[in-house]
Amino acid sequence: EPMAEPLLSRMSELRSPQDYEAHVRGEIPPWQEHYTSDDYTEYTWHAPTARLYVGRCLLDAPEGVDYPAWVFNALGGYPPAIDPTVACAARTIGATLVDLLTDPAALERAQAEFRERTGGGIGGTRWLPPLLPPEFEPPISYRWPEYVTTARGEEWWIPLGA
Repeated sequence: EPMAEPLLSRMSELRSPQDYEAHVRGEIPPWQEHYTSDDYTEYTWHAPTARLYVGRCLLDAPEGVDYPAWVFNALGGYPPAIDPTVACAARTIGATLVDLLTDPAALERAQAEFRERTGGGIGGTRWLPPLLPPEFEPPISYRWPEYVTTARGEEWWIPLGA
């Protein structure tokens, strides 16, 4: 049966960075310093960066149902599910830039932290050098899925070809 509210209730909760960090640290091993599998652990050491997390759609499963992992991943490519999160992230980044442009003391604190951590992007007390060797060729030849509307509804597929 269709649910009145198919998304998890926590998808509409706002959490402080400290609360979310504590939550993340509770889910990863103590020796693990970084979270997720993207490359923020490298580029943040070479350019000033702010990290933010915006909730992605998570379905609230009915009693006795355990959705497979592909459901979460599929929602990440479905515009009505992902576009609002991208818009929220854009507003947050924009507001942060306005704050830094209008508060010189906050900008100086951010710059000082970057210099302390990275030595300006080339060293510093906690600098993390690039993890990939300089000669590494990125795998950029993969195709993006195409989203289509069929008689069955919205679908996606990976086209053949170069």
